[in-house]
This record gives sequence, structure tokens and C-alpha cells, in this order.
Amino acid sequence: MSGDGIRAYAGEFLTSPAGLELSMNWCGHACTYCFANLSNPSRRADIRGTVGLLSEFHKRRSREAELLQAGVPLLVSNHVDPFAGSNAAQFEPIWELCVELGVELTWQTRGAHAPQRPFLDRVIKETPRSVWYISIPMLDDTIRRRVEPHAPSIGSRLELAQKLVEARHVVTVGVNPLSLEWLPKFEPLLDQLKALGVWGIWVQVPYFSKTFKANLDANARQRIGDKFIKQCGEKGTKGDREHAMAAMTYGREIGLEVFSTEYEEPTQFFSPWHEVYKRPMPYWHQLVNKIDPSMDGADEDEYLVVHRADALDALSPLPELDWAEPLRHKRAKYYRAIVEPLPDGRLPRQNVEGFWDIIWNDEVFCKSLGPTSFSRFAHAAIIEDDVIHPLLDENGDRLLIYRRAGWPRLYAHTPELA
Repeated sequence: MSGDGIRAYAGEFLTSPAGLELSMNWCGHACTYCFANLSNPSRRADIRGTVGLLSEFHKRRSREAELLQAGVPLLVSNHVDPFAGSNAAQFEPIWELCVELGVELTWQTRGAHAPQRPFLDRVIKETPRSVWYISIPMLDDTIRRRVEPHAPSIGSRLELAQKLVEARHVVTVGVNPLSLEWLPKFEPLLDQLKALGVWGIWVQVPYFSKTFKANLDANARQRIGDKFIKQCGEKGTKGDREHAMAAMTYGREIGLEVFSTEYEEPTQFFSPWHEVYKRPMPYWHQLVNKIDPSMDGADEDEYLVVHRADALDALSPLPELDWAEPLRHKRAKYYRAIVEPLPDGRLPRQNVEGFWDIIWNDEVFCKSLGPTSFSRFAHAAIIEDDVIHPLLDENGDRLLIYRRAGWPRLYAHTPELA
């Protein structure tokens, strides 16, 4: 069984500007609620494959090689911490190779313990300016020792943020997961982050899917607490969601940029990526950021018509390669049903134009990967006796409509546009 290495970053495709991710060994920080460790406790790094790809990516034709050729940022890492004791020694030569080859890196970490700090200090000093995400879900180290028993202290993470800012890196903080139980007062943490020069915060609430709960061992359950797991459920508690919105409101008030996968307001959270990296990937908040200001002064019933061509002009361009994989990754059975397989049974390649055609005009993919994943977007339509007739522009593309108040359904009856 092959180990983990560099792969296309599918988890936050069209949400985050990162295009690739490096995963390695099971993470030694061993946070009790870590989805990556729980989903694959035997995770192992494919060092030979990773080094081989980096050394020869200009000559290879794999999806990952083509993304490296395009120069998209490589995230280290959404699955493991590169500075954990289980990964730092093996990651160091990979990092050196990335710096030598000009592969641009972006980071997610909880920092390092004493044995790994010299390496972390090297990275801070010798890596070109980059964007960092430091995970700080609580301020109380007593809670941290219970639910993140092997992770670095909260104080060391705040010190890391200060070091990075002083070295001119961009620092964001994942207040993730944010829970009333773990961080009942978010103001002291956010005030500290602002004072340190942190750019923004990414906020999510804790939740436990059925698969996630099934993978929790007895020790993790005991540390997190069955009551907490049950309260959170599969979507998070109402109290935590309100707490998260209040934290983002306060963050904006004190000058932090804010982000969440549930956040639909304009935000400059990802703006530094466009200064730091040559080729950030597209993400839908680019469209929101462009069109929302034109709604200033509009009443709650007013909406804006959005054409496909104008929307794509707002997004960073996708590299020219086969984009069938994100569609298969998201909804494999449905994707096979809407495209005609080749004579040998394989699914056809999907160029950039074809990919955007599906994302924009297919109801299912527009909802799962496209702009109607935001409640603020809907398909313009004529709806008669429960029959929906989507409205199209002169190019045959669906018309989308944007409203700050949001839409209750995917289709909005807009006969005035017919």
C-alpha cells in the first residue's frame, strides 16, 4: 500500500487558493478530534515518491506534476503537522528541495516542541514569504492538555505567530473548532491576535459525523466527553454557531479579516495570497468580493444578475489541464451519468471551458462546487405549476441572481428577467 505524498488539494477546492497538499505520516500531535488521524491512523509518508515527483515534475504528466508546473501553492498540510515529531525529520529535506526548486509553500500548523524548534526556526528564516495558518482553538492550556494532549502549548503558538509576523510572513489563525465550552470568551484571544499583527481568523464549529464518531477510540471519547460529542451532533450546536458568528463580527470590528466555510459576506481573508503567490487557485469569495459592493444601499428585495462570463472574470484562472477529477471526486456516480463515456468505458477529459460549463449550468454541481453553494445565489427561473424553466443568457448559460438576504430555494421566480 503506497503512502501519502503530494496530491491535488480536493478538500477545499474552490474554497481555498491552495492547489496542492503534502500529506505525510500520522500526526504525532495526536489531537483527539483530528479528522485526518482518525480516518487513517496508519498513515505513512511516501518519501521516495514525494522526492521523485518534486525532482522530475517538469518532465511528468500526472495531475500533481501539471499543478506543480503551473506554480500553484502547495499546502503543508491539512492532514498532518509538518513540525510534529512524527514528521519533522523526514520533512526537512523535502522542504529544502521545495525552496531550491521554487515550489511555493503555505502552512497549517500548531507549531513545534523543543526538539523540532530549530527546524521550525530554519523554515521561518529561510522560506520565502508565505501565508501561515496556526491552529488556536482555545486559550486555556488546561483544556488544551485534555483535548490536544501531545500538541504544543497555546503560549508557544502565540510566540510562533509573533516570530512569523516579525519575519514578514502573513499569519492567520484557525479558531477552529470554536466551542463555547473550550473558548467561552473569544475577545481576549482575538485581541491578542490583533496586537501580534495576525491578518485574519478562520472560524468553524465542532461537529461529529457518524464516521468520525465511529473512529473515536476510548481515550479520545473520554477526553472530549460523550456529552460534548452528543451536543455537537453532525452540524454543531446552535449556541456554537451563534458564538462563531459573534466571534467573526468582533474580529471584523477590531480589524481582523474573517472567514468560514459558512461565511457569505465579502472578506479579504485570502487577499495576501495574491501578493505572496504567483498562481493562487480560484475561490468563490472572489466573486462575492467583486459584486457585493454594488449592492450598497439596495433594499432587501433587490438582487443582482450574474452572468457566467462576468463571474469567471472575477476568479483566478484555472491552469489548463484535465479537470474531470474534481467532478469525479465530488459526485462520481452522478458525473458518470451526465457525461458520455469513451468507447473503452473511461470518462472523457474535461478542459477548463468544459469544467466551468458543468459547474455553472448543472444544478447538482452548481450547488456542490459552484456559486449556489452560497444561499445568496440562486438560478433565475420561470416557475409555473411547480415546473421550473431556468432562464438563460444570450450564450445559453444560466442566469444567476445574487441577493444579500439570500434565497430560500435554488430557483427564484423572476419573470421580469424573461
